[in-house]
Amino acid sequence: MHRRPWLQRLVPRGGLDSERTRRVAADDRFLGLLASGYRDLRHDWAGARAAHGRVLRKARSFRSADRRLLADALALLVRHHRTIALLCERAGLSDSARRDRLDRTRALVALGLGGAADVDLPGLDPDVIADPVHLLTGWLLEARPSDAEAFGVAASLPDHLAAGLLELPESVELAAALNRRAPLCLRVNRTRTTAERARALLEELGVSARPGAFSSDALVLDGHPDVSGVAPVRDGLLEVQDEGSQLIAELCAARPGERVVDACAGALGKSLALASAMEGKGSILAVDPRPDALERGARRARRCGFTSIRTCPADRLPAPDGRADLVLVDAPCSGSGALRRRPWSRWSVPPRELVRLPQLQLEILDRFAGFVRPGGRLVYATCSLLTAENEAVVERFLSGRTGWVLAPLAERVGRERAERIGDGRVLKLYPHRHGTDGFFAAVLLRSST
Repeated sequence: MHRRPWLQRLVPRGGLDSERTRRVAADDRFLGLLASGYRDLRHDWAGARAAHGRVLRKARSFRSADRRLLADALALLVRHHRTIALLCERAGLSDSARRDRLDRTRALVALGLGGAADVDLPGLDPDVIADPVHLLTGWLLEARPSDAEAFGVAASLPDHLAAGLLELPESVELAAALNRRAPLCLRVNRTRTTAERARALLEELGVSARPGAFSSDALVLDGHPDVSGVAPVRDGLLEVQDEGSQLIAELCAARPGERVVDACAGALGKSLALASAMEGKGSILAVDPRPDALERGARRARRCGFTSIRTCPADRLPAPDGRADLVLVDAPCSGSGALRRRPWSRWSVPPRELVRLPQLQLEILDRFAGFVRPGGRLVYATCSLLTAENEAVVERFLSGRTGWVLAPLAERVGRERAERIGDGRVLKLYPHRHGTDGFFAAVLLRSST
């Protein structure tokens, strides 16, 4: 395969404010905090979200623009961790270098690639910033890596995720999109306002928004303002939710008065979307193994004015009763479709998880299928891009049970729309095509007899 175009299209160039980046590259305090924060994240990728928050709290005395730049530079380091590490090695920085020098140099390289092209890197080949593709092409010629390894370095992914993406069409475009920042999207709580009114309220507060491309309840913001404290969000008129996640809730087609089970509810993001579609009427049982997530979700439900949602820890789940009109299984997965929002998760999912997860997903789907009434529907969803977690799980479920069929997406939303947001049979969303996170969803119908 032609590897050099991978490098030309995937190696990071730009993305940070050039003038500000050049200034902070010479600021010892900024650089030290960026380097130490990067080290803390690498120490425990699974706990990276908390570590990321600690870094930003340490920067409270910085100007707001510098805090944003710190967050962006840290995200660039995490996203391109593998690429930058190899670039530094090819440029002459050994892994045996002192830890503080290693981390500071990698931080400087990230700032250089991000916008400060003239940053000083004593002792390193200047091509690390001026011509990174040249350095990596040399590595390709010498190391002769496998396709997965070459793509993994170019896209800064572990080999097992790189191999999975290479199986998909437009893998280079997809990988490039996963290494860009995701847009900020809000969902309208239609029980309290309309999209037009909510957009006007945001405009009055100086927050510019545009309608989503696929969901009538979506508002996509210009930039990434902090909206956690603005009145429409604080008062439950709007919720932060990716447009792709909103489409999964829309695909469920929840109606007022129905019995619904949200099997992997987390902090109730999709439960709230379902409650909005149901006009607050009916009942939703939100299940999750994490009581703290359910409690956060319960507070969100109260803020939005929904009394129809009841939470239930997974270890207290009653026996299946076959009475639910709708069961949503938004299964735990690799999170490969959400790498834009959680860039560190690419490093925290080991290869063995990609073997374990499909079996776990099938077990959860099997368990919650028993809650669906005859004639009811079971929606299986993930934020994964990988076939093994998506179509393969659905096929195994259908082959192991009678009385269930796949309801083609085209029959539910029309062929034209079904082909815009999927393949006509199932929902398949990709960041580079749709601007949403990567999602998969399939609607399964239980026989009415």
